Amino acid sequence: MCGVRKRGKQKSRGEDDDGARRNSRRVLALKLLNRSMDANALRDALHAAVQFGFPACARVLIDEGADVDAPTLRSRGATPLHVGAWHGRAECLRVLIDGGADRSSRDDNGAMPLHFAAWKGRVECARLLLLGSRVDAQTRSGGTTALHAASRNGYPDCVRILVEGGAQVDKPRRDGATALYLAARNGHAGCVRLLIDAGAKKKNLPLYAACANGKLECVQQLVSTENIQEALLVASKNGRLATARFLIDKGVDLRNSLHVACENGRLACARLLIDSGADVEKPRSSSGGVTPLHLACENGHTACAQLLIDSSADVEKPDKSGLTPLHLASKKGRSSCLFLLIDYGGSLVEKATHDGSTALHFAVENGHISCARLLISRGAEVDCARFSAGGPLFESCWDAASSVEDGVDLSIVGVEDGATPLHLACLNGRVDCATFLIQRGADVDKLAAGMTPLHIAAVRGHVACVRLLIDYGADVKLLPRDIAKTPRVRQMLLEAEAMSVLLSRADCWGCKLLIK
Repeated sequence: MCGVRKRGKQKSRGEDDDGARRNSRRVLALKLLNRSMDANALRDALHAAVQFGFPACARVLIDEGADVDAPTLRSRGATPLHVGAWHGRAECLRVLIDGGADRSSRDDNGAMPLHFAAWKGRVECARLLLLGSRVDAQTRSGGTTALHAASRNGYPDCVRILVEGGAQVDKPRRDGATALYLAARNGHAGCVRLLIDAGAKKKNLPLYAACANGKLECVQQLVSTENIQEALLVASKNGRLATARFLIDKGVDLRNSLHVACENGRLACARLLIDSGADVEKPRSSSGGVTPLHLACENGHTACAQLLIDSSADVEKPDKSGLTPLHLASKKGRSSCLFLLIDYGGSLVEKATHDGSTALHFAVENGHISCARLLISRGAEVDCARFSAGGPLFESCWDAASSVEDGVDLSIVGVEDGATPLHLACLNGRVDCATFLIQRGADVDKLAAGMTPLHIAAVRGHVACVRLLIDYGADVKLLPRDIAKTPRVRQMLLEAEAMSVLLSRADCWGCKLLIK
C-alpha cells in the first residue's frame, strides 16, 4: 500500500509538472501583457516571442490584438514574419500566417520574409513563405532575389525549393550577377549543379569567377572547350595552382598564361607553366613584344624574374619600342629587379631605347634615386643624352621659353642635343635625383633643345631645383628672368644674376670674398 501510495503521489506530481510546462508559455505571454497593454508593448512582445521560438506566446499575443505585420522601431522595417524566417521559427510562422500575416511584406530595403529565409537557408520557412510571395521579388539596394541569396550562401535545398517554386534562374542582380555566378564565385558546387540542371546558362563569367577564387569543383562543372583558354589566364592571374593544373591537364593552350602569372607575381603558377612547356621568350599576343621577364621586372616580382632567368630568358631582349626589362625596372623603381638584371647583364646599363633613353633617364625622370645610384655605381654615364629632347612636358617648356620676347639668345639653341638625366630631374622637380647627379659630375649648363636644366626648372616653377642649380653655379645669363613661372623664382634669378655681375667685376679673390 505504501508503495502504491508513493507511486500515486509521484504520478500526481508529474501530471502537475506537465500541466505547468504546457501553460508556462501562456503564463509568460500574460505577464508580458500585464506590464503594459499598449500597442507598442504588444508589437515588441510578438517580435520577441517569434524570435525566441514561442508559438504559444505568439498565439496569445495575436489573440489579444497584436498586429502581425507591424515592424518594431529598431528592426528596419522587419515584421514578425521576417524575424521568424531569419531565425528559422517555422511553427511561429504558421501561427503568424494563420493570424493573417502578409507573406509579401517588405522591410526598408524591400526584402520579403522569403529573402530572409533564403539568406539563412531556412528550408521549412521558405516552403511556408513561397505561397503568397513573389518568388522573384528584388531588394531595393542591389536587386537581390531569394534565389540569389540562397545561391550566394550555399543552400542547395533552398535553391531547389525556389526553382521548383518558379524562380527565374538567369535573372540578374543590378550589378549583373546571376545566381549561377554567385554560387560559382563562392564555391557552392551543389548549387551550381542544381542551377545548371534547372537550365541556367553556362556563360563565361561564372567560370571565370570560380577560376579567380580557386573553386575547382565548380570549374569542373562549368568549363568547356570554348572558354578553357581564358579560364587558364584567370587562374594564372590569381595564383590558383590546382585549377591551373586541372586546366593544363585538359590540354589547354598555354598562350599568354606565363605572362599573366609573372605580371601578378604568381611564382608557383609560373613554375607550373614553365614545367608544362610555356615559352619564356615568347612575346605576349598584341603587346608590342613584351615578354614575361618584362612584366615581372616592371611589377617588381623578383622571384618570378629569377625563375625566368634561370629558365634561360634573355635579360637584354627589347620590346618593339626598344625597352628592355632593365628599362622598365628603372622606370618603376624596382631596385631589387634592377640589381638582379645588372648582375646577369652588365652591359645593360648603357643600352638605349629607340629615342636614346637609358635606364638612368627613366630612373631619374620618375624620381627613383636608389635606382639611379645603383646604375651610376655600375657605370651609367651621368650626362648621357637622348637623341632628342622630346615629350609633351619638354615641348611645353620650349614653348614657354620661345614666348619670351626679350633676352633670349637664340644662338645657344642646339636642337640636336637631347635631354640628359639632369634635365629630366629638373623637368619633374626631382631635387634629390638632381642633387645626386650634380654631385656625380652632371653638367649644370648642358643644353637640350636649347634649354639648360635651369631653363626647365624655372619654367616649371620647381623652386628647390632652381636653388640647387644656382648654388652649383648654373649660368643665369643663359636664360631671361621673364621665363620664371613664379615671382619667387623670378626673384631668385634676379639675385643670382646680380651676384654673378658683382663677381665678374671683382679684381681679385679677396674682393670676391668680401662680396660673399
